Amino acid sequence: MNIKDRQICFVLPQFYNHPSGGYKVVFEYANRFAKDNINVVILFLNDNALSRFYIPKKIKEVIMNVRTNLGPKWFSLDKKVKCYSSTQSNLLKKLRHVTDIIATDATTVKYVVNSFHNANKFYFIQGFENWNMDLEELYETYNCGLKNIVISKSLKKIVDEHSSYKAFYIRNGIDIGKYCIHIPVNNRNKYLIGMLYSDSKVKGSEYVIQALKRVKQSYPKLEVIMFGTSKLTTKLPKWFTYVKDATQKETIQIYNRINIFVSGSINEGFGLTGLEAMACGAALVTTDYPAVHEYAINNINSIIVPTKDTKMMAHAIIRLIDNSTLHTRLTTNGVKDARSFAWDVSYKKMKKIILN
Repeated sequence: MNIKDRQICFVLPQFYNHPSGGYKVVFEYANRFAKDNINVVILFLNDNALSRFYIPKKIKEVIMNVRTNLGPKWFSLDKKVKCYSSTQSNLLKKLRHVTDIIATDATTVKYVVNSFHNANKFYFIQGFENWNMDLEELYETYNCGLKNIVISKSLKKIVDEHSSYKAFYIRNGIDIGKYCIHIPVNNRNKYLIGMLYSDSKVKGSEYVIQALKRVKQSYPKLEVIMFGTSKLTTKLPKWFTYVKDATQKETIQIYNRINIFVSGSINEGFGLTGLEAMACGAALVTTDYPAVHEYAINNINSIIVPTKDTKMMAHAIIRLIDNSTLHTRLTTNGVKDARSFAWDVSYKKMKKIILN
């Protein structure tokens, strides 16, 4: 089939207008396919959207249709990429030319299997989604006849152990033209620390906050700037600043202001924020969850500590504040290593898998 006749459809869960690492990765791929003049659409499964509000179904559908058509405010999606809502009328007629469809979440797999019988089917697995469904149901999604694509070696190991066929491995990329040093590392406040804030337990934000409070006892000048999409569930001291729903531009600015970035993840599929912070010249302190080894090497480009260990986390932060030689070595290696994660490498592999 001629490449001009192909239409790629990414299927995402409900449309949300706030930053999300998983959504961002999908949008990046969509932009690159569009730039190559390949017809690409994104379908959001909005049937259960706004369920917590007592609004008539028809009004909910109108709201979600409008929001989806406008696209995400926080990400610059190529204008050639069309966004559809599952609540739109005559949806399958609009998508009748789809040749390649990609589930991007465990909750989207059944829809892809049942709705697009003639298209080539793929499953882009960005995390071990045991928070979405029980394990047996999750493992079933790996065996639905879709070609599985994973973003880390640790995910590949899990998927391959529970699937009858091997998954393709494509590690995540970053835009090294944007995620780079704008403010020299030597010009930054050595007591300014950055972190991702989330109320999701797997992100481990509570442990990072506890560790930073320990460090504050030794360094009264310590300040923290956080970004994320969750509402604050606890009152924090004034030396914490929270930028909610930060845009890509704002997060890059934060990465370039901070001296150290601390990730407390207990488990996730990749961990983009740690890599992005490294690329922008922040020294990385991260917990030892499996996928972090895609880019983090202990005492080479980062300091890796046990998950949930606030004492070791605080000790690592103090080491970096006290030891400028160690800090310089880690940031120099971090920037260099992050540059090998250019999006072009990941996209080339994805394009080959989808279009072959």
